[in-house]
Amino acid sequence: MLAEEYFQRYRGSIIKQLSFVRDHVPFYRDLDVESIKTYSDFVEIVPVVSPDEFVRAPEQFYSGLPIEFVRHSSSTSGKAKRVFLTKHDLDHWAAAAAIDLAPYYSGG
Repeated sequence: MLAEEYFQRYRGSIIKQLSFVRDHVPFYRDLDVESIKTYSDFVEIVPVVSPDEFVRAPEQFYSGLPIEFVRHSSSTSGKAKRVFLTKHDLDHWAAAAAIDLAPYYSGG
């Protein structure tokens, strides 16, 4: 599937997520979500976050939702990045890990 087809298929969900981050995450407060109609708009309007930005100002990426866990990523640069995880994030990770590990689990 081409990027534009994928974007259009999931546009509603993508715009909903972008609206949330615009309203709750300081880094994205000036994001012009209403102007995003195509994948090209998305690429042009949504800023790409550099690893240095995460290291320099992790609070700019905090949504205000209750934090359950702060993960410090491993990094080849030697500068660990703090990632704030909510309960939903942890539940999602647990479900994904269960799917990833299921083929290797023999039970018992």
